[in-house]
Amino acid sequence: MIVIAGFTSCMQNDVKEDDVPKKYFDENKLNGCFALYNNGTGVFTVYNLKRYRDSAFLPASTFKIVNSLIGLQTGKISSDSMVIAWDGVKRPIEAWNKDLNMYQAFRASAVPYYQEVARRIGKDTMQFWLDSLQYGAGKDKKNYKISTIDTFWLDNSLKITPDQNLGVVKQLYFDELPFSKCISKK
Repeated sequence: MIVIAGFTSCMQNDVKEDDVPKKYFDENKLNGCFALYNNGTGVFTVYNLKRYRDSAFLPASTFKIVNSLIGLQTGKISSDSMVIAWDGVKRPIEAWNKDLNMYQAFRASAVPYYQEVARRIGKDTMQFWLDSLQYGAGKDKKNYKISTIDTFWLDNSLKITPDQNLGVVKQLYFDELPFSKCISKK
């Protein structure tokens, strides 16, 4: 399997830097970045371009996208209505404390559901897909390896730049990821 398109989402000539969002970050005492890609014009509007392009962070909840696609591709998730039973552990987010299907888990950002999906996928298969997608390549372009199968996207062992993360979503939108067509269209 070959992935031709890289994860770099923006090229220097189609980026519009915009400092308007700065006031919202400042008001909330946050250091961050914001990017908006217009599919119609191909223009990126970015606040804090250096952080957007050059700083890698743990993917956290954004990894649900890739975890879901890999789960569906490998058959570990049969459909968005597949239920994973609640393990009975009471967690502070009430929406997580019940049996959930993928649709519900995605909307609730249910970490326990996605941890179970990752365990079912397994470390070797997950690593294969991360390598195939070049997911988790920091600015040094080296893929990060999975530490623990059910926490690697939460524990800083896997990092991705915001630019690369947007690249994944852009490739998904344009059907450029190496998943079965019936998977990426669900």
